[in-house]
Amino acid sequence: MLDNPLLHLTLFAGWTIFLLILVELVRAWLMSVRGYAVTAFPSGERHGPEAYWRLYRAQANCLEFLPMYGAVIGVLAVSGAPIPPLFTLASLVIVVVRPLQSLVHITSTGALAIRMRASLFLLQLSALAFMCWLAVDALLSLQIQGPS
Repeated sequence: MLDNPLLHLTLFAGWTIFLLILVELVRAWLMSVRGYAVTAFPSGERHGPEAYWRLYRAQANCLEFLPMYGAVIGVLAVSGAPIPPLFTLASLVIVVVRPLQSLVHITSTGALAIRMRASLFLLQLSALAFMCWLAVDALLSLQIQGPS
């Protein structure tokens, strides 16, 4: 189970969807219980209470990362090239670390939390860059060897 990058991608997407649902539930609660106007949530601008904004940004961060992660996994998956074990490990790192980063993002704005969040993001970005390099290498090897 843990050695399947497509499963990792699906779990990452599921986490992103979960956060988006939470954002919408909190937004609905803010409008129905706290009296926020429907226009109180302008796109691209800071809005709502601090905790809501952190949740909103955590899900936005996932949405920003997901296409790159999906592209690297998807291209290799459909190519027929063998998936290198280190590719799978890097993918697993991303899918484990992303929820941690999101939770840190949602729960705190302190300096330590910001450093931790940045470190967790750097770990994910490094893992993704490594996956990309491995995917390119696997695709080039496939091209040189030809299809089997």
